[in-house]
Amino acid sequence: MILATHTDLRTVAIEAVLRAGSLYGDQQVREAIEYLKTQEGLTFFLIFGAVAVGVLFVVLCGLGGAVSAALLRRKLPPQ
Repeated sequence: MILATHTDLRTVAIEAVLRAGSLYGDQQVREAIEYLKTQEGLTFFLIFGAVAVGVLFVVLCGLGGAVSAALLRRKLPPQ
């Protein structure tokens, strides 16, 4: 198993962003890429992504529980 340092991970993340950003010619995308290259920008997007994934999991779990409850609810005995 290879242990990567903080700078290695940051370098790989910035290279991935630059590769993805090279596909777009829009000025706003280039500005976002420049912001991501900073320490604050990378930290912001990592925290934002973690919160978004957490909210998505809560919503999907709630929907799954609601569907399960609707499908498996107890039925009244015949009268």
